[in-house]
Amino acid sequence: MSKFIPAAVLALIPNKIATATRMTACSAQPAVFADIATYMLGSVAVAPGDFTVGADAGTGQQVAVAQKTGGAITTGGTATHVAFDDGADLLFVTICTAQVLTVGNPLTFQSIALDLSQPT
Repeated sequence: MSKFIPAAVLALIPNKIATATRMTACSAQPAVFADIATYMLGSVAVAPGDFTVGADAGTGQQVAVAQKTGGAITTGGTATHVAFDDGADLLFVTICTAQVLTVGNPLTFQSIALDLSQPT
């Protein structure tokens, strides 16, 4: 038996991610909301207008996130993950190209497309 997510359920996931209020550069992968504080190097506020939800090129859904500037690096370290949360729940985590961040420097997140496809 193969894995499968009904299209109606898969469509709910990107809409939930688009309720995020913060995007955080992390030094490791957070598994729960509390982990964000442990791994946080810096963050920036996001709002509904920063997200575009739609179908991806395949069988899934996509959340496109606009470039965000104006964040501050609060802890030095190497960013390896980007986490999205709504102030209470961890909503999504993705990897990023490892980059050394230095305290006091500005933090910019480039635009990103989060693809959510049928499991294989």
